[in-house]
Amino acid sequence: MNGDHLSKNRDQGGRYPQKLSDDEVTEIRAMLDAGISGNQIARQFGCSPSQVSLIKSGKRRSAAGKPQGE
Repeated sequence: MNGDHLSKNRDQGGRYPQKLSDDEVTEIRAMLDAGISGNQIARQFGCSPSQVSLIKSGKRRSAAGKPQGE
């Protein structure tokens, strides 16, 4: 297997290797609020669309990128 079937954002193991910083999560939330699709955001940040969805729903990184007190 030569890895050509993998997304360009994935490593050779098929995983999305990058962790998102708090600043990136803030930017993802802003992009979602602006109506940009989760799939497009995932491609831009090199993460999975499901990760973007979890950020959107607040199930992951719920405190990151939000003003304190929210």
